[in-house]
Amino acid sequence: MKLFRFGEPGHERPGAIDGAGVRRDLSSVIDDLKGDTLRPASIARLKALDLSTLPLVPDDVRLGSCVARPGNFIGIAEETGAIVEIGRFVMRRALLDAAIWAKQCPEHANARIALNVS
Repeated sequence: MKLFRFGEPGHERPGAIDGAGVRRDLSSVIDDLKGDTLRPASIARLKALDLSTLPLVPDDVRLGSCVARPGNFIGIAEETGAIVEIGRFVMRRALLDAAIWAKQCPEHANARIALNVS
């Protein structure tokens, strides 16, 4: 399950992508993707839902930031434990990009990258 937010800026609603890749509206289940709704117990409840019963989100609707108040993103990720997987993703992506850059720009093949991880 992948979570997202959609709608006009300042009025975004929570959504999820179901197993078939279809966008679904979660606003009847949770008010937004923030704080308590991102804790492991809340995520477990969301995973237990039959997403196919929820309303569809039209393809032409604007997608917003993945969490309400994105400035709190790192704090929420640390509280929920998601920071570990985020760190792994960032590390893999940085190493992949470094390899691509080395092939595309051989003169910079020995360039260094630095990552700050929690």
